[in-house]
Amino acid sequence: MINIPQPITDVTVYPYITAPIELEPVIKNASGTYSIGTLTTHVFYNMDLHGGDHVGKLENGGAYFAEATDAEGNRFRTHWMHCTGGGDQPTFGLTQNLSHPDLSTAALPASEGRYIPLEKLVDFETSISFKPPAIGTMEVDLGKSGMLIATRTGTPHVNGFIIENPTLPHFWTVGSRNISIGAKSAKTGKPIGYDNLTLVSATDKECVFLQQFI
Repeated sequence: MINIPQPITDVTVYPYITAPIELEPVIKNASGTYSIGTLTTHVFYNMDLHGGDHVGKLENGGAYFAEATDAEGNRFRTHWMHCTGGGDQPTFGLTQNLSHPDLSTAALPASEGRYIPLEKLVDFETSISFKPPAIGTMEVDLGKSGMLIATRTGTPHVNGFIIENPTLPHFWTVGSRNISIGAKSAKTGKPIGYDNLTLVSATDKECVFLQQFI
């Protein structure tokens, strides 16, 4: 069934990512409506907002969730949704097909890129193990600058890295899997890393690594 949108207040909107970094809100103190509906195997999530303080950049097609207060005064967290419209009255939505949960859909502007930039990173490196009979590992510098990213589509969204002007081991080719990479936040200096990365594209100017769960 399709539910009637319910009023919500004191809404704070955050980017939806799985990376271990502290999230900063993009909207605070907003009001609006939130609804969850179903039709056969599909689930629909929608949120419309107005007012509030826009304290960060809201990207069309980006993934977000909100913390809000319902009409009974209960504080809750919404499902993650795509931003389907920005401006002073932003809208958010998501359609999930429970029979094919990896095919969640939402309208994405054709002009948007495949990845959402999340945070500037520096000092990318990896640890390479020596092949037998040699024993041990060595640290390899992969690049000095890049970005933490998330995919715009998929359930769930996956995170990864873009490395600018990379220097990759010669045996890493597009499709190489189970790669571990660490880097540091350019803003805070805190480390961030992933162990289950796949090299999905590579040029002399940049390479892209994404999480792989299959």
